[in-house]
Amino acid sequence: MGVSFMEMIRGCFYNFKRFGGRRMDAKDLALLCLGCPNPFCERFCPAGNHIAEMNERIKSGDLKGASEILYSTNPFPEITSSVCDHERQCLRCVKGIKGEPVHVPQIEASLASSFPRDLDKKQNCGKKAALIGAGIANLSAAWFLSKGGWAVDIFEKDGTLGGAIVTGIPSFRFDKTPLQGIEHDLSSLGVRFHYRTEIGKQTPLSSLLGGYDAVLASLGAGKDNPGPFAPRKGIIPGLNLLRAYNEEKATFPEYSSCFVWGGGNVAMDCARALRRLGKKVTVIYRRSQKEMPANECEVLQAQQEGVSFLFLHNVSDVVAKEDGSLKALKVIAMELGEKDESGRASFHPIPDSESQIPCDLLV
Repeated sequence: MGVSFMEMIRGCFYNFKRFGGRRMDAKDLALLCLGCPNPFCERFCPAGNHIAEMNERIKSGDLKGASEILYSTNPFPEITSSVCDHERQCLRCVKGIKGEPVHVPQIEASLASSFPRDLDKKQNCGKKAALIGAGIANLSAAWFLSKGGWAVDIFEKDGTLGGAIVTGIPSFRFDKTPLQGIEHDLSSLGVRFHYRTEIGKQTPLSSLLGGYDAVLASLGAGKDNPGPFAPRKGIIPGLNLLRAYNEEKATFPEYSSCFVWGGGNVAMDCARALRRLGKKVTVIYRRSQKEMPANECEVLQAQQEGVSFLFLHNVSDVVAKEDGSLKALKVIAMELGEKDESGRASFHPIPDSESQIPCDLLV
């Protein structure tokens, strides 16, 4: 049921022709919706958006009502319409089986740009909530709590809201200026932000537990993941590299031959970031391109930007220089087998296929 990046492009071109060469608006796109009784787009939407009802409102000309339906489950469509895993979620449309899916992200982005969030809220209910972390999960919680009359305080160890949107997603993939509007709207509802406040250090957790009616910790993936190898110069966890690239504007001048180990969206972000720094970058992945969990559009863009791919190979060990820094990778060729629990083909090492590849950075 997935839809490829090229299929999306063909679908956009088809729709462009269908509507007389003019730019499609939300109603144009919603008219393509079949109104399925059990829509795949809703079934695979983790936010539980009422997509079919939203599209029906748009078809009837009630765009404001459609935006209200959208905001009832998803207060920040300007974010989700860009960064969600659409290919596996709302673009799993029955029309995508033999053609182009209804482009739900574009509909949501159009509604978000045309109709601002409603900042009315219920009277103060006398309840207080402390939210630890200012990522998208807690921002959503703050929205619904404050709309319901709660007093909300958000405690964030960094200097801005957004969490992984800021630290993990490069700006070349997502424009982060909408976060300013989200902060403005939440502040207008009375939400208070406490930046550079790490709970457990500056503020003890016990003070929150004793001073609030509810405490919600949404901390994200904060742990380093160096893989199976001992920490050394030249091995950097992917999220650490992205944080350094996004926040510290690191250029990693000491590295030139870089390998990114993995096939997900974080791997694609790392590879594309390193290419923008002029590095020679190769993604090494143990399965074929067909099994990669990264979005097809991310893989295609990485290839177009000059990232090389070494499929059906895995890293078995590393070789260090005398000073302990990375010198080379030991890799082994793989072959595919039966499908595993993930639904993808399993992989198995090919005997006597080991080789070494010079490398000074493994992500």
